Amino acid sequence: MAESRTQPDYRRNMVNTDRFGRKWLVTIELKTGDPTGLITPTSWTDPLGTPQKYLQVPRDEPRTVRILFTRWIEDLRRDHRDWTQQLHRIGQMLYDTQYDESKPPTRRMLELIGPKPLDMRLLERASRGDRALLGFEPLKLKDARALGRDPAELERQRQLAKELGDQPPAESEGVTTPSGEAIADGFNIPAADPGEEE
Repeated sequence: MAESRTQPDYRRNMVNTDRFGRKWLVTIELKTGDPTGLITPTSWTDPLGTPQKYLQVPRDEPRTVRILFTRWIEDLRRDHRDWTQQLHRIGQMLYDTQYDESKPPTRRMLELIGPKPLDMRLLERASRGDRALLGFEPLKLKDARALGRDPAELERQRQLAKELGDQPPAESEGVTTPSGEAIADGFNIPAADPGEEE
């Protein structure tokens, strides 16, 4: 009787690299080469928390991950415009003719509208290679606050990762999954036998 194939038989994990040299874990469908799930950082923390819709595995460069900074910045520009318009509508509803757009918003207005969208300048800096915003160095306090992150918690996570040796693999190293399966050059391979030459 033929052995039935399961979903893992049709998929492979790959470790792709972005233009900054950061490694991302991508699961691909073998038949099409398309990503089948989340694109996630491998053993590093993404300070920007890049949304999936701005991560792309290009067909012409299947071993890379492209961050769509331009689209992300355009979306944020629209979000800022919408947020400001909504803030003015709230001000007019609350204060009617006494509302003055040129004055800072009141606490009540800010409570009703919620947080302001991410500052586009952070993405512009990241796209130009800002090491802290790309996760290579600790965030500055001002940037951590702008990202809504607790700087102390970020530092604790970095220290824990350092203590556990959970650092991104060197260029020639692979990644080992929690089950002990080795991922080298982006493909699942059996872990090497200790007595076997590589």
